[in-house]
Amino acid sequence: MNYIKNRRTWLVVLGLVFIYACAVFVRVQVAQKAVHKHFTTETALQFYYARMVAQGQEIPEIDYKAQYPEGLKVRKSLSVFMEYLVGGSFRVLKSFGLTRGWVEDMGFEKFTRFYTPFFISFSVIAVFLCAGMVCKGNTGRQDTGNSRVIAGLTAALCYAVVMPAASRGSGWE
Repeated sequence: MNYIKNRRTWLVVLGLVFIYACAVFVRVQVAQKAVHKHFTTETALQFYYARMVAQGQEIPEIDYKAQYPEGLKVRKSLSVFMEYLVGGSFRVLKSFGLTRGWVEDMGFEKFTRFYTPFFISFSVIAVFLCAGMVCKGNTGRQDTGNSRVIAGLTAALCYAVVMPAASRGSGWE
């Protein structure tokens, strides 16, 4: 019985890794076929702040360049978690010399565009867990948890390849 549970656990983990890889692949494909090559709408402002973090600058409390004349109260109006994550990741990679040859050649803009699909694709795990919690397995038989796992994997796979989620999480919207 223990062997079956361990085997099932490994199959679920393997399934999630496969679904994650599908999500990254789809989002990168969407990114490569983007119509516009510049950041637009809110992503332009997010890129601006992430680049500031990558260059070692502080994100201002009130940004007069973003909203003139009264200024934009950045932390009050926006959530700036992703900006610190992307900019900080770039700085860490650069400080350890891990940017030579691939990230350095890309520059910060391309790094950001390819970092986004890899990071956002982790959301398939949340979809898997949520769908598994919602599914009750009402088959009339004793629930062994298989129906929850199947529901979670199915929902995660659908989310990984559905076009609205893929285009939103591609880094090119």
